[in-house]
Amino acid sequence: MSQNRLFLYDSLIFQALNWLIKPLWIFIIDREVQNFVGTTVYGEYFVHLNFTLLFIMLLDLGIHSFQTRELASNKRFLRVGAGGLLWIKLLLTIFYMVFIIGIGMLNSLSGWWLLAIGINQILASWILYFRTFLASFEKFRWEAIVSVLDRLIAIITCALFLFIPFLRSHFTLSLFVLFQTIALVIALVFVVWLLRKLAVYPRIHKLQSPRAIRLIKANLPYAVLAMIMSLYGRLDVLFIHHYSINGNEMAGIYAQSFRFLEASSMYVMLFTGMLLPVLARMLKQQSAVGNMIHLVIKLAWIPGILLLVFAIHKGTETMEMLYKLSASKAAYSGKVFLFLMWTYLPLSLSLILGALLTAGGKIKALIWSTLLSLIVLVIFSMIYIPTQGAVGAAKAVALTQLSACVFFAILSQLYYTLFKIETVWLFAKLIALGLLLYFIGRQMIELSMWIFGLNLSIIAILLSFGLQLVSISQLKKLIKDIK
Repeated sequence: MSQNRLFLYDSLIFQALNWLIKPLWIFIIDREVQNFVGTTVYGEYFVHLNFTLLFIMLLDLGIHSFQTRELASNKRFLRVGAGGLLWIKLLLTIFYMVFIIGIGMLNSLSGWWLLAIGINQILASWILYFRTFLASFEKFRWEAIVSVLDRLIAIITCALFLFIPFLRSHFTLSLFVLFQTIALVIALVFVVWLLRKLAVYPRIHKLQSPRAIRLIKANLPYAVLAMIMSLYGRLDVLFIHHYSINGNEMAGIYAQSFRFLEASSMYVMLFTGMLLPVLARMLKQQSAVGNMIHLVIKLAWIPGILLLVFAIHKGTETMEMLYKLSASKAAYSGKVFLFLMWTYLPLSLSLILGALLTAGGKIKALIWSTLLSLIVLVIFSMIYIPTQGAVGAAKAVALTQLSACVFFAILSQLYYTLFKIETVWLFAKLIALGLLLYFIGRQMIELSMWIFGLNLSIIAILLSFGLQLVSISQLKKLIKDIK
């Protein structure tokens, strides 16, 4: 089986498990929690959640990317270097908890919420850290199971309280957070057991100061990159809270549409998480990466274009149905939804190109590019959020991701001459797909939301074949190779 087809086969398994579980969490459990507690109350929780995520890089400092790259190119690192990083991560865990509670309370946030949500972030970060071993040794199917286990357990426990009438009256946001904690603990225990079973667990040894200093220095560029990316990925919600009228309510409205961006970005992040070690090995072997990048771009953009066209024609109706909103509030939420779906396209391309640049060790260039993107976010947030609230934040995020995409594309071209005539032709086809879907969608605007979405999805698949974005002969060959 060829490199591309093996990657695609494992990706499909990985994606299938994640798309069976995580949308249930985002659109059934998390959405129902917001409907149950109310937009403003949920908005307060969402602000605290994003505050803990804002400083999530303190739990990582680039360790995950650094370790994945090192293990992908040198398996011996499992025995001689990974154990040292484990001790560093333990120290970072303690520092993170003290930092978020201290800084958060100085900013009038609840210490209790920061502690409860912070514990969950710590557990999730350790699971992600151990998942890097599975990814680096290309145990993608096991990684897929680990990636959904905590959500599956949390879905079951939360669903009992949300949908069984006599338990529903006892449901609170505190229980919601507690159920996540229990699920994360179980998943963490499972992944540690699994690593030992698969014999890909780091050798734990006493960390000597000189070695720790060397590891920290080697990891420092990754840490700076992680810090900047964390800031420009999460500052939007904090800006909404601080600079818009009725900050908690606006944050809640933003959360309604952000779920769609979170779900769609999850889709492409699953690919890029698997893509990073594969690209690192291909670059080390001096293999051409263009075909692999093109494959992932198509996998990311075809559903992204479909979602964007759906948001243009049915965004307001979607918000009204999901959150039981009045016509005026649904129209406002529909605008947020539209801008965030625009955001997905440059965001997905940034994630793909970012994986390539990280695999190639172009960290300093990535740092400057993400720093410029952060400046773009701050500027446009200050312009739009005070007067437009959640809509302004969505606009600012869209422009930020567009700028990051441009910066990463320039770097990819400079280092790898990635964009050739085939790439231009690929994007021309993708743009044509978007335009065709938009005009066809206008003719079906009177259909109900569900029928519209189903018809548009079928048309998108047919057009993808017609434009040769997907080839029947390639699919036949792929099925033959998999067999």
